[in-house]
Amino acid sequence: MKMLEALGAKRSLLLLSLSVAFMLLLLLFWDDESQDYAELSHHLLQLKEMDARLDRDVLRVTSFLLVQYDPLVQTTNRLRELREKINGNPKLSDKVLADLVETYWRGMNEKLEILERIKFQAALVRNGIHYLPIAAQELESVDPEAYRDILELLNSLYVYDLFHTDTQLEDINAILEQLEQKAPTSPESREVLDKVLFHVDANLGDLTELGGLKKRYLAIPSLEYFESIHAGHERNRIIETANKKRMIVILSAVVFVLLLGLWQLMRSLQRAHLEVNRSWRRLNDAVENLSEAFALFDADGCLVLHNRQFSEFYPWLKDRILEGANLSALQSVTGNRIQNLSPEGEAVFGAMPIGQYLEQVDNGAWFLASNNYTTEGGIVCVRSDITESKQAEADLHKLGRVLEQSPASVMITDTDGAIEYVNPKFEKVSGYSATEAVGQNPRILKSGDKSKEEYTEMWSMLLAGKEWRGMFHNRRRTVQSIGNRLQSARCATRGDRSPTSLRSRKMSRHRNAPRISCV
Repeated sequence: MKMLEALGAKRSLLLLSLSVAFMLLLLLFWDDESQDYAELSHHLLQLKEMDARLDRDVLRVTSFLLVQYDPLVQTTNRLRELREKINGNPKLSDKVLADLVETYWRGMNEKLEILERIKFQAALVRNGIHYLPIAAQELESVDPEAYRDILELLNSLYVYDLFHTDTQLEDINAILEQLEQKAPTSPESREVLDKVLFHVDANLGDLTELGGLKKRYLAIPSLEYFESIHAGHERNRIIETANKKRMIVILSAVVFVLLLGLWQLMRSLQRAHLEVNRSWRRLNDAVENLSEAFALFDADGCLVLHNRQFSEFYPWLKDRILEGANLSALQSVTGNRIQNLSPEGEAVFGAMPIGQYLEQVDNGAWFLASNNYTTEGGIVCVRSDITESKQAEADLHKLGRVLEQSPASVMITDTDGAIEYVNPKFEKVSGYSATEAVGQNPRILKSGDKSKEEYTEMWSMLLAGKEWRGMFHNRRRTVQSIGNRLQSARCATRGDRSPTSLRSRKMSRHRNAPRISCV
């Protein structure tokens, strides 16, 4: 049973470990982080697209191809939404990747700030370009030649607005110098020309500042920042995937080992169960073949095991003695059929005394009963049929009374010749009391009328279990001869000590009777 308990404890531990391993495996499979990676990758792609769209719109603004700024507003709002989603992704728990993302957003914030300035500067340039043709028309009436030169300057300025090349800027500056040095045809012409040249120079300055803002904008390496984020994201994904595969392999190996151990344990448990069943059958066979009645009750008083003898000892319980039967119910059926006695014959009270006692059944049977507790708190009951012993005891008691009252002198010895019993008649005839005779050799009565060979013959016959008859002259304690006819026989007794019963009958009360001694 202890082995089964130990195997059961090991099985519970293995099942617990196996359950934990299975749960970890399921968590690895169910906690599919690929969704987080997919969302982050998707948002990063959108971020790259919004960044490129922002760069494109900035180029359109600086080239005066984008008049309405609604697309820029939409792109900016989308960038802010992407920032919240990307920053809230669980995969940004990695510090290195989080730092890269933060660096990118700092660059993006700088680009958005420059963008606002670009929009403002582009509006100034565009307004100046729109105003210059109006200002130049005033020259057409006062100085047509200067007007043609201004138109040529404006065309060069428009080309420069579109392409921003150094050569174009040099050409514009050269035309400006010529126009500034040109002699006016009239004071009014000079005033209008200076006004136009002032606006051209202001517009040229705005264009230069707009070009500088554009360069600053394009100098921000947001694409490099993005590539760093993407590379870090892919690196983390590869590392985490490898770690996950490694954990799956390790847990799979652990599960395999646990399954193998569980299989081995189940085999051991099966063998143990077979051995327990075999032992249980042997126990049942042994108990069934006991000459004593046997019954075992558990701590709850339920019958666990009994043999056929137990049912036969208590025939009124035959239909009720089944596995699981309750002890109290069996005792209630028994009622007053049994009287419990101590070994000394005193009454013992209680339905189930603990220890050894006697049971006297109403059908005349006598049982030596023994009830003892088991280590688990149950009760084991053993009953031995001593009806014959009780009958023999009664017979011996009767025989004792017969011997005590017998008119013949009786002496009983063991095989070594030591006297074990003498009756009152022997005491009266021999003059020896029972206390004096018991333990002595019958030779205390020897008178000397028999030879050694005759004694040898007598003892040979007695030890062989045969009866010997003869005449002795025995000596009284007072040296008086007593004539006796001796009849001796061997009696089998317990312990392989076969005492010899010497029964002598007084033959003569006269002093002149033949002298016969007996040993």
